Amino acid sequence: DGRWVRLPRAGYKAIDLGPGLSPWVIDLKGVLWRGKVRQSDAAECIAEVASSDRPDIWTVTCPDREGRTRIQRALNIVPATTGAGGDMDARSWQRMSSAYRARKIAVGDDIWMMSREGALYTFDRTLNTWKEQAGCATDIAANGPHVWVIGCETGAGGGNQIFRRENHQWTLMRGAGVRIAVDRLGNPWVIDDKGGIWTWTFRSP
Repeated sequence: DGRWVRLPRAGYKAIDLGPGLSPWVIDLKGVLWRGKVRQSDAAECIAEVASSDRPDIWTVTCPDREGRTRIQRALNIVPATTGAGGDMDARSWQRMSSAYRARKIAVGDDIWMMSREGALYTFDRTLNTWKEQAGCATDIAANGPHVWVIGCETGAGGGNQIFRRENHQWTLMRGAGVRIAVDRLGNPWVIDDKGGIWTWTFRSP
């Protein structure tokens, strides 16, 4: 009905809605949860999480003293024994080789990684390595074939410029923001620099 419902629990710093009904969330201590179930096998401090309907679950660890982070991919993903329909749990995690200071991960048809400097990369599953892509971003979101970023240049009020991935290129869109997400239809959800929430409907069910 267009309203936001406040959930009873608090103390989270990141959230991602995966293939099930229970979201992946990270608490203020860097602990990863699937809904109310702690993912105890993800023992390291987690800063970011992203997933897709495959299912495909990736995380970025918290920076160490030198600012370095690691990227992890969930292995042995199985149906959850507790929670909502379609929920999945990860039984183990694989550390992915990376020489980059990863800041954000986005999982769609491709795996996207954004470095702390704003550089963009996609993961080559065949070569098991990261390939740098054109562009600069301060936030990124992916869902299926849809990829959107908040760029590094100031927009016309409300934050930085917004770009949409089309035909392997970035297309400048209207508006500005500081954070972005994208739904399964490719419609973006943007937070501006005042905390306002905006959406732009390109496609309807």
